[in-house]
Amino acid sequence: MKILGILLMSLGLILVWSHAQETVVPKAIIEVQPDVYHIGKIPDSQIVSFAFTLVNHSSQKMKIERVTVSCGCTVLEQNFQEVEPGQSTQLNVKFDPKGRRGYARWEILVFTNVPQAPIVMAPFDVEILKEGMLSHEVVSFGEFQRGLPVECDFWIAPANTPDFKIEAVEVILGEPGISSFDVQITSEICEDFYPGTRKAAHIKLVAKKDIPYGR
Repeated sequence: MKILGILLMSLGLILVWSHAQETVVPKAIIEVQPDVYHIGKIPDSQIVSFAFTLVNHSSQKMKIERVTVSCGCTVLEQNFQEVEPGQSTQLNVKFDPKGRRGYARWEILVFTNVPQAPIVMAPFDVEILKEGMLSHEVVSFGEFQRGLPVECDFWIAPANTPDFKIEAVEVILGEPGISSFDVQITSEICEDFYPGTRKAAHIKLVAKKDIPYGR
């Protein structure tokens, strides 16, 4: 019993020590608030402005030497000033989603004169919804082996004509009169591509087994 008590006590000390180790998070020398900016869902026609806060926890004056962005859709909107120890500055950002769709994540890299934090990353993410009628501007199958049941989907949803109907779909590929795709059309309520909810025509193209070779 005495040996068992010692083992249980030792185990308890190890668990407490491990828990303490996990909860101690060192503070970044240059802290970015928030650590990720979540824009959320926006239509592809909506330009969004937002800001990060950079907090200088170092013992020296911080100077932002330059900033780079990973996408031409992102623009910074101010000149940077030197930041005293314990003080903060704003990183003002403007994001233009035009021409993009779906979920994306980008990083802003901030280069400073602080040796312990020469590069600071300010990431943001967004889900871009299609404002126009077509869910895809280009429908791509990519490369595939002939004979496989490869399919591709897109949606049509006019914003101001909820009672529209698809009268016909024509797929032109190769010689006239040769049918290379099966076309399936269904009516659905779509929330994945557009701001809000829309009635949409879901068009599915399925490559036939005898589709011509080539591109």
